[in-house]
Amino acid sequence: MPIVFKNSLCKIEKQSTDEFQLTLDGEKNKKYLQFVKKNLVIKQEKKNSFVFKAKNVETLKSLLKQKKEKLSYYHCKLLFLDMAKTIEHLENIDLGIISLDLDDIIMVEFTDNKNIRSMSDDTKAVTYFFYLNIDKFVELQNESLVINSPVNKSNLFISPQVKQIKHFPTSIKKQSTYYCLALLLCHCFGKITKNMNYDKLIKHLEMIKETKLYWAILRCLEQNPEDRFLLFI
Repeated sequence: MPIVFKNSLCKIEKQSTDEFQLTLDGEKNKKYLQFVKKNLVIKQEKKNSFVFKAKNVETLKSLLKQKKEKLSYYHCKLLFLDMAKTIEHLENIDLGIISLDLDDIIMVEFTDNKNIRSMSDDTKAVTYFFYLNIDKFVELQNESLVINSPVNKSNLFISPQVKQIKHFPTSIKKQSTYYCLALLLCHCFGKITKNMNYDKLIKHLEMIKETKLYWAILRCLEQNPEDRFLLFI
């Protein structure tokens, strides 16, 4: 079966035209998978896997390549809303993410209008984004992400707080992830380069200026981690 996504803990395989199987290795993080399944159309469940129906499933990296490295406002808005819910869910189960990558996020396009979702702003969505690189999860303790080993600082989507880490173990504010998400969204409106400062990122978002998503991204780019919020209003 063609493999859509694979890492050390899980994989997604295409079984037929409109069916995909997600397999999880072991018991760890099954609670998170239950969260993911809420927005999928499940056809069959087994002990360590389940089959779901979809028109298309691909990584965010693949989707960007297909769209010539620039997504629509609609897709970017859904990406923000879905990832914000993901981050908030992880916080509720005392987990977090240090950095994001285009290969870490899966896009599911549903087969028909029966699977339309109503989003928080009343948008009707036939697309669902979710994070699947669960081996990157870290513990969340006292509102901070616990980092026990070196982080890849060459990653494009990391916060200033991660770049400043010099020793391990250490911890950083959970809002570091919000900054990563903001950088990812900036990139989805057209490629960004490493170490772009705040003013350059603002200019990069000129095409969506004054929109709800524009302000949502800016809230996550605040220099002080405690001033960052996952808010779309």
